[in-house]
Order: sequence, then structure tokens, then C-alpha cells
Amino acid sequence: MPDIDNDIFEDEDTPDGDLPKKLRAKIKELSGRLGELEEENKSLKTEKRSQTLTETLHSRGLNPKIAKFIPDDLDDDGITSWIEENAEVFGIGQDEQQAQQAVIARDAEQAAAIRQMAAAGKSTAGTPGMESIMSGIENAQSMEELMAALQQA
Repeated sequence: MPDIDNDIFEDEDTPDGDLPKKLRAKIKELSGRLGELEEENKSLKTEKRSQTLTETLHSRGLNPKIAKFIPDDLDDDGITSWIEENAEVFGIGQDEQQAQQAVIARDAEQAAAIRQMAAAGKSTAGTPGMESIMSGIENAQSMEELMAALQQA
């Protein structure tokens, strides 16, 4: 029975000394290709992460410069968690709080104006000239017109 292991590596066209040389050349070629593929993989991962960070920050209305502070080993969910955990550090959410406080203040001013109108209507219902003021209050189309009518009282 012939030796199969030796037959596989033997090439009838080449002398025995050429085979190791060809194998080394092939190994070198494949190693080079492997290095290229590893670089390409690394580049694509970096690009995808950058894109993910940009999209995440943009969707939340945040400055994209924050991306350089986010750790490299986080996935999509980890990035979101990290942003929520460190929101205070970057001033995230303060604008929302300020907007809510402005709405509360505006609502309080409106409530005070309504109380003032009700009080004016009760205490001066029979006073002459109040009919024109009450008419101004009833016909007011904006907050400014309402405030002007109340100031006449």
C-alpha cells in the first residue's frame, strides 16, 4: 500500500525541494491577507461605533463632542445607560427643567390674573365705570390685552 501522507504533498511537476518554499510563500501571502482583513475589520468597527454614537447623541439633541468621553467598550444599550448616568456632568436635562419651571411660572401668573379678575368683579360690581373695564376683560384676545384691562381697574 502506498504512503498516502507523502503522496499528498508531492507534486510531480516540481522537485522535492520546491514544496517547502512554496508553502512558506503561501503562508506569508495568507498572513499578509489576514493582516489586511484585521485592519479592515478594525476600521469598520470604529466607523460603526462612531456612527452609532453620532446617531444616539443626535437623537437626544446632544453635542456630538460628548462622544470622546464615552468608553470604547460599550454597546448601543450601554451608551444609552452611560449617557443617562452622566447626564448631570454634561448639563443634559437642565434645559428641560428650566422649560418646565418657565411653564409653571407662566401658569402661576395666569392664575394670579384670574384671581385678580374674580376679586375685582366681586368687590366693584356696582361701581360706576366698571362696566367698561369688565367689557375689556371679557373681550380680551390675548394675555397682554387682559393685563391692560386689569391695570385700568
